[in-house]
Amino acid sequence: QPNITTLAGFVTGSANQLITDDGDGTVTSESSLTWDGDDFTISSATQAKPNVIIANTTDSAKPPMLFFVKDKGAVGAPNDAPGRIIFQGDNAAQEQTAFASIDTAVISAVDTDEAGSIQINVATSNGTVSQEKPVVAGYGNATANTVGVNLGYGSASLTTIAGDLDIDGDNMTAAGALTFTPGGLFKTVASGVEIENGS
Repeated sequence: QPNITTLAGFVTGSANQLITDDGDGTVTSESSLTWDGDDFTISSATQAKPNVIIANTTDSAKPPMLFFVKDKGAVGAPNDAPGRIIFQGDNAAQEQTAFASIDTAVISAVDTDEAGSIQINVATSNGTVSQEKPVVAGYGNATANTVGVNLGYGSASLTTIAGDLDIDGDNMTAAGALTFTPGGLFKTVASGVEIENGS
């Protein structure tokens, strides 16, 4: 087999562009598909493009998978971040800004007692500075086999539940006075006695 080390004169393009087969034996150096050894970039000037499609065509119930792998070459530790997804766009000054993200972290790296966290964030501002704050955060536990969830950011934030709220525990706490403002009839049942509207 020939030892081809250069395609100069056959393929024109720029540094780091990937080459694709046109299907007829010719090749194209793709200006919108680049790899520099660290960063893989797919770009498009077409509306609603590019699309990244991971397809599985096997007659099986098993899904295709996308892995984010953090391999330190050393022991894992709390606060290691296995992966992060950032959603970025232009602000009014045409500055690239992170408007949302998904973060993961290690809580416990103990062998057989691993626990992690995942957090979905959105950008919010106090009128002066914009920062990403958590929408929802889930935390595993290394010993109790539980998962805690935090919703929203700031005591003035509003969390709306579209359907029913089912509480399987038996304790509800509040940092201050707890006020219920029902849109309709408010009912509680204590010791088999039904109380309506506080009467």
